[in-house]
Amino acid sequence: MLAILLGLFQLIWLFARHSGICRNEMLMLMKDCVRFNPEPLEDASVCGELTIKRGLKRRARKRKLVIDPEMKKTLASLLRESRCDYVFTSLSGPGHATAALGARDANHPSA
Repeated sequence: MLAILLGLFQLIWLFARHSGICRNEMLMLMKDCVRFNPEPLEDASVCGELTIKRGLKRRARKRKLVIDPEMKKTLASLLRESRCDYVFTSLSGPGHATAALGARDANHPSA
């Protein structure tokens, strides 16, 4: 269990450091908000974008964040494992949204 929590902490740190995403935005991140570039761009450090539109404190914070190569590798793995609409899934199984989500948020993805 400690190894899982350590891995989760490293994942949160990676996303926060590389993109500036906050915890609620990360927990509410759904698959439809992740877009990888189909072909490499001239700037190899840009592999796609995250559209942040859920888990916001204010609508004014809706924004797009760059996906770098390290984030792309991690996101691709999370997307493969997820069996629900969310990128970050519960430790109890990939078919459920992260346990930290409230029941309202888990039932209403457009919140």
